[in-house]
Amino acid sequence: GAKRAISRRVGFELGCDLGPIDDLKFMGKIFYSAECDDTWGENEIDYCFFIKKNFKESDFAFNQDEIENIQWVSRDNILDFLYERHRDKGENVTPWFGAIMHYNLFHWWDILASGRTENYKPDPKIVNLNPYQKPIFQERDGNITINVETSL
Repeated sequence: GAKRAISRRVGFELGCDLGPIDDLKFMGKIFYSAECDDTWGENEIDYCFFIKKNFKESDFAFNQDEIENIQWVSRDNILDFLYERHRDKGENVTPWFGAIMHYNLFHWWDILASGRTENYKPDPKIVNLNPYQKPIFQERDGNITINVETSL
């Protein structure tokens, strides 16, 4: 079910083949909601899966109706990348990504990198991420600080 749906969606949006769906590792289910503007918003339950693969940029033919661009960002560089986008362009990440960063992203990333995914037991409940929706960066007195825990 969910793994096949992810494979189809990744094919549609990114134009790439994930390979065997058994390589997808289920990390948990999340609920979040966010207002996008006066008319639109999001109110979703999502399944979070990770996959560790050696993709090349040429593996992608992304759907420009869905994705503006892609960029490889490592775990070690994600906060610097997001900070520079915030500082230089005033851009923030999507609400769901920011909430996942606050909730568990770095922990999940460490598990995947360690190769211990078979020992990971996801929370069987749907985790409400709405309490985790807070700015990644906080500006105070002209200084910008990072507001994310990078380990649990």
